[in-house]
Amino acid sequence: MEKSDVMDLEKRLQHRNRKVHVLVVDDEEDVFRYDHSFFENYNKGKYDVVFARDGQEAIEKAREQKFDLVVLDLIMPVMSGEDVYWNLKENDPELAKKVLVRSAVLGSDYADFVREEHIPSVRKYAPFHEFDMKIQEVLGNGKH
Repeated sequence: MEKSDVMDLEKRLQHRNRKVHVLVVDDEEDVFRYDHSFFENYNKGKYDVVFARDGQEAIEKAREQKFDLVVLDLIMPVMSGEDVYWNLKENDPELAKKVLVRSAVLGSDYADFVREEHIPSVRKYAPFHEFDMKIQEVLGNGKH
């Protein structure tokens, strides 16, 4: 095996074993407890999670770090989830393709853009297996 082949194999193995870097954007304390159980217990060791409590904080963190996935609430103080999405779409289109909207208002007018943009979504407090399936969907193809 040539040196370049070994280096390529090492790079692929590192990528496979790398944790998924996730930005979770939500202002509700109960959601943080749910997420702690999901990311730390149900999927132990697969994710490196960063939390933002409002849309503005999410935009700042997205500028500072590279994320593989954004789990985004819609209704928050300071800046809405919809405003975060449009900001990402304009400033980081690749990350905007990796958004999973998670909200209690998915069937309302607040979520019209989610349907129009074909953004994957899941309701808040969905069973872990359903939440996990949606995450895998977003990570797997990244297309909206």
